[in-house]
Amino acid sequence: GRQGSKLPPPPPKKEEPSVARRDKDMPLVILNEKRVKAAAKLKVSEVPYPFTSIEQYERSLAVPAGKEWNAISAARGFARPEILTRAGQVIAPIKQSEASKTKAKTGGGKRREQ
Repeated sequence: GRQGSKLPPPPPKKEEPSVARRDKDMPLVILNEKRVKAAAKLKVSEVPYPFTSIEQYERSLAVPAGKEWNAISAARGFARPEILTRAGQVIAPIKQSEASKTKAKTGGGKRREQ
């Protein structure tokens, strides 16, 4: 061999993170625990109207709504619009309620500044 040749020092060992991971007991699973900005936009801040609890709302989201899991007539009902109008039919404007009139006068609505 060569004289005076030295081996490079071994790389430093990585320290284990101090925070316990949720996937530490699952050898074949890697959970990404980073915050996903695109998913954060889809989260709701409060429970939507017809639901009374978070569990009730999450249970409704867990039920599949496609034609693969439901009868075709039921799946069509999921996608049917609430109001049907024919092409070219005149749509009457919405009448403003008393509550929204007072809100508009006092400036209670959201407005974009230009």
